[in-house]
Amino acid sequence: MPVESAADLAGLFHAAEFGEAVTFTPVSTGVGETVVAIVDRPVRNAAAEFRGVSDLMTSRAPLSLRLPLAALSVAPLSGDGFTVDGTAYTVDGKPERDLSGKVVVVYLKKA
Repeated sequence: MPVESAADLAGLFHAAEFGEAVTFTPVSTGVGETVVAIVDRPVRNAAAEFRGVSDLMTSRAPLSLRLPLAALSVAPLSGDGFTVDGTAYTVDGKPERDLSGKVVVVYLKKA
């Protein structure tokens, strides 16, 4: 079920709950802005690595962010920048909106 209300979104994307501060720098403006996002980090398959299976053989999701569209000055596009924990990333591919249309998911690759 999608999040519907602004109050629900505010609770989810609050730094005391699931949110983390990241910097969004759209190519169109070149100006960085701090926003709160839910950061989905890839999980390493430690058991496979212990058995000697290479990273190419394990499934790793890319780093992704979930962001409330209302918190952004512009909607993110492929090539826009994000800084997460001091590391620079670019948006890889077309961002996707959730069912509510109020939250966008972006997949990132290292810049």
